[in-house]
Amino acid sequence: MTSQQIQPPELDEPAPFDIQVRVGAHDTRVTVTGELDLDTAPRLTDAVSTLRTGGGHVELDLSALGFCDVRGLAALLGAHHHVAGIDSHLTFTGASAALRRLVSAGRLTTVMNLR
Repeated sequence: MTSQQIQPPELDEPAPFDIQVRVGAHDTRVTVTGELDLDTAPRLTDAVSTLRTGGGHVELDLSALGFCDVRGLAALLGAHHHVAGIDSHLTFTGASAALRRLVSAGRLTTVMNLR
């Protein structure tokens, strides 16, 4: 009888957290990559708090977001409130099924414009 060493499956490393902001003439696109959680949510809050679009459109692209916990959801909701406060419109694009479930569980589907 021979013994075999069983290797655990390799897990994909999450993408490093990053925020890219592109400001256009009438719109702004914020792209979030990686995991949005307790450690990284303040970085999103800081990035969004610098936006001053005044009547424009802000797109928060979440298509490269690999994970979002409740603290991350709070940061997304804070982004919504900040953008509304500067008389602009925010759309969340590329939300995963997991994030959609989190938003639904928090009863935020009528507040957060997920596309």
